[in-house]
Amino acid sequence: MSNSVTCTASGSVLTWKWIAGVWALVTLAVLGFMFFVMASVREVNQYSTLVFEQSAREALNAYNYSRAARICSGALRTGISQRNDYWGLAYLLRAEAEDGEDRPLPALSDLQASARLWGRKYYDYPSREQRQEAAKFGAELGLRLVESGDIPAARHAMSAAGICSGSPAAYLYEQNAKIAAGIKSSLWSEGPAVSLIEFKDFEGPKHAWWTAHEAEDLLAPNFVCWVEDQGRTLQRSAIDATGSRDGGPCATFEVSPSTRNGRSYYCAKVHVPLYPKPFGVRIRAKSEVPSGFGVFLDFWFDRSKKSAPVPYTDGKDLGDGWREFDIYRDFYSERKAEAEKNGYDSTDGIISNIGLTLEPGPANRFWVDKLDLYITDAPR
Repeated sequence: MSNSVTCTASGSVLTWKWIAGVWALVTLAVLGFMFFVMASVREVNQYSTLVFEQSAREALNAYNYSRAARICSGALRTGISQRNDYWGLAYLLRAEAEDGEDRPLPALSDLQASARLWGRKYYDYPSREQRQEAAKFGAELGLRLVESGDIPAARHAMSAAGICSGSPAAYLYEQNAKIAAGIKSSLWSEGPAVSLIEFKDFEGPKHAWWTAHEAEDLLAPNFVCWVEDQGRTLQRSAIDATGSRDGGPCATFEVSPSTRNGRSYYCAKVHVPLYPKPFGVRIRAKSEVPSGFGVFLDFWFDRSKKSAPVPYTDGKDLGDGWREFDIYRDFYSERKAEAEKNGYDSTDGIISNIGLTLEPGPANRFWVDKLDLYITDAPR
């Protein structure tokens, strides 16, 4: 009898030890999981559209560039799809992180994405300080790319910085005064210039499935019908990956035949504030069927809700069907005088559209491979 009791007691002790061990293991596992969840929540919270900037800047200031890039990528991926007002800043900060990791080309691509967002549709989103930050960063990136010998990438960086600045003409005057003559001649063989449109698409943020959508604002802008009195129809507008004069990407659009006389204007949207110093706009285009065509600039004055399209027809033949239109003006003074003459306010005027003017004729296809803003020190 005593042996039986002893065995039972011993078995009970072993059973309780086993239960206590299992309980300890379960408790440790639960605590470990809780710590993991808490750490994950803290990490994900840094991607919030409300706090990601602070987290990313703290990482940048600590030279933790990989973390800064990860925070910006997380903010782009997890943000609600319609909250694209912060995208431009997320791309800019990620560009700075990538540059810190000595990855200049990914940094350039993200800077160009910021320029695409801040240059037209979301022009009013960035603060003045954010625009200054982007312009400074882009100019410095461009100069480093010049030093490395990648001149095309350097030009793209300078262009993106000029667009991000909010005033490409003012930016060019500033850079022209800063940059040494030897570097300028390498960077800009035809003088300081900014590409108003880069004819390529940029990759949109990868959202979670519940917020997935196509980031159309990062796609290259197509030419659209601005006014059509000739009865034409815009049949296609796209990017031609090899259609430019030098074999690179450009814009292309196709129209049906005209059925009557009148205006036929097709354009791409831009946002170029007028500046109280002269600057030029250079446009290069060709048509599939030989035809007379010109260009136009549409000036917009928001205070007066006034549009003022101005056509220009004095183009120069370059061969192979290409024509170049070089419009260098003191646009600010010209538009101010015109506004005073016609009784409206020209304050804060911009160039809002740039495009082609078509003469009546057959169905046709057009290519546009240059939309540049430039300045020059030479007398005009």
